[in-house]
Amino acid sequence: MRALALVSLDLFKLGKLLACDPIPDGVRPVIFLHTQVEDNRHCVCAEVARLLNEKKVAPRVILVKDDNGKNKGYSGHEAWMKYLREEFGISSDAIELVSCCEYLTTFYESEAAVRYAREQGIRYLVTVSTHVQLERAFITMVSAIKSLGYQALRVYARYGVHNWYEKAKQSPANKPKLRVKLIEGEVERISEYRRRKYESTGRLVSIAHVLSYLRRRDEV
Repeated sequence: MRALALVSLDLFKLGKLLACDPIPDGVRPVIFLHTQVEDNRHCVCAEVARLLNEKKVAPRVILVKDDNGKNKGYSGHEAWMKYLREEFGISSDAIELVSCCEYLTTFYESEAAVRYAREQGIRYLVTVSTHVQLERAFITMVSAIKSLGYQALRVYARYGVHNWYEKAKQSPANKPKLRVKLIEGEVERISEYRRRKYESTGRLVSIAHVLSYLRRRDEV
């Protein structure tokens, strides 16, 4: 029980830190947009547009391509590019498409983005996800940083603002629920994915490791 309480406390700490994660002056990170089910697309795209309009970031958006035919239920990167362009005026020229050889899960998207950042010499990223997915999305990014050995990468977090009492899917295969009821599922997924061994990279890092990453990141 005490161990469970400590894990819960660490997750609570992480949520607090990520909900208020300032980007340092003089740093203009590249945006990495986590793709979502359509229920959540508007809020994350709106956050991308806000960051670009306020010129807090580099005018670049990383989007992982849905090009292997395995991702049933996702609308695909072309639909996302169209939505960003038509709803928010974001040019397709600003979007950098990254291939992913696996299913479009949060983990494999993160791995593809970190690998691309390493190849391109990108040192700063800001991830944009939904608020309900915020902690898990960031944990996967830090896990990818460790597994791919790109410790120089500094990642910051932003989230799309949504109504907690609207219904949304947690993934394409799930039935819609009130977003507030998805929180428990997120905690369960974090625990499950830490136990699961991914073929190419191993398990997700611990929450304590992510907290240590944030401390080191901000000390540099």
